[in-house]
Amino acid sequence: MFAAKLALLAFGLMFCTAGWAATPAAKKEEIPAIYYQFAVFPLQDCGGNPLAVARDLVRKNLRNFKMRAPTHDPAVPHVEILFIKDARATYPPPDAELIQYFGRGLTEKDAQDLQNSKTALVLNFSHSKEHALTGMRDALAYTERLASHCKGLIWDDITREIFTPAAWHEKRIQAWAEDGPEIAQHTVIHAYKNTEFIRAVTLGMQKFHLPDLVINDFVWSNNHQMGDLINLIGQTLLEGGKLEQDLSISLNIGKLRNKKMQRQLQAALMDNAAAEIKVPLKMAQTEERG
Repeated sequence: MFAAKLALLAFGLMFCTAGWAATPAAKKEEIPAIYYQFAVFPLQDCGGNPLAVARDLVRKNLRNFKMRAPTHDPAVPHVEILFIKDARATYPPPDAELIQYFGRGLTEKDAQDLQNSKTALVLNFSHSKEHALTGMRDALAYTERLASHCKGLIWDDITREIFTPAAWHEKRIQAWAEDGPEIAQHTVIHAYKNTEFIRAVTLGMQKFHLPDLVINDFVWSNNHQMGDLINLIGQTLLEGGKLEQDLSISLNIGKLRNKKMQRQLQAALMDNAAAEIKVPLKMAQTEERG
């Protein structure tokens, strides 16, 4: 029954046109790039010169990255570090409402201290598609070290989540198993009412050079199944699944390399349900919420 629901409702599934698809005029030697931004909001003194501290940690812990502004030809991964002296005016931390829904591991005191944070260290990472996994793993580990050093909180600007270093480590680093990352740990799904039906859209796929996904026009009672479907497609793409010429994709739970996600999805299947389906997709436009 679960697989049947997926097969029927998946006709509403579309690719969003994500920022990664909008590239500048290509150079002959240009390498497709991945761009994402993390930030650390220090809750205590980060040292006399926070920018120097951050750069020193790059030299010690992020040796595969060059310290300069992101480029469109990142044969070598890059990180740009910006120190924001007046964060409340120019790079404000997430507010209490967002923390309530997208705060990861924060105590009430953390949330209060964050609102009083005066500075921020903004980290702009870029690297090629070939470094999608190694670059991301290095960037995650570096960001955790910087936040731990500064007793700060970590902001993922793409997924709009705020983490304690411990929650960041558990969700983003520790959960990265030998069989690769679980896409659901690095993305979020926002579901909201769009006219009389529900729309669900991912945030964060672009960090792996993949398009975000959206399902339109379903009912709240199918929200959990739609989340499972989106994560299955996202994981399949992350593990190298390819679209066919007609933009369909074959999904097979049993062939997932990430065993944790495989077990979770298999447990959701009803008796006699097929664990393999072919889903038609199509391009879609991004939609701004008011």
